[in-house]
Amino acid sequence: MGIQYRNNPEDNFEAFWLEFDQMYGLFRVKGVDWGAVYGQYRPMVDGQTTDEELYAVFVEMLSLLDDGHIILLPVGTDLPMYRGGPAGKIDTTRDFNLELPNGWGYSMSIGEWRAADGRSYEGIGLPPDEVVQNVRADYLNGRDEALERAIELLR
Repeated sequence: MGIQYRNNPEDNFEAFWLEFDQMYGLFRVKGVDWGAVYGQYRPMVDGQTTDEELYAVFVEMLSLLDDGHIILLPVGTDLPMYRGGPAGKIDTTRDFNLELPNGWGYSMSIGEWRAADGRSYEGIGLPPDEVVQNVRADYLNGRDEALERAIELLR
């Protein structure tokens, strides 16, 4: 059985940082020292930290990763959902059951994809001229708006 966290700002920070530390697959590619991130941001969180302040700390940390596969969903608050990196991906908000003690959900990249010669695929490519946001419901019904729009543009 894993670490049992309580629902307080400090334990939410610890759970969030440790889960990323153990599961996130792109620290090396992104050039991010997650241990140094802990050292920088952990002192900003104490027992009196508000949801708004904790959210701001998490967003600053996640922004360092610039990863479009990261989502932070502050359930039970009026705070906005955070999506890292560029848009245009499939909505994975409900595809991951990662949750903090306070009920906030999140997702992350857990793999590093490389070519046979060892080159990383991360960050390769050009931003699209047109962004089409796929939603989970369409995906589950076998519909891919981005693909359909691409085919339409090729005609």
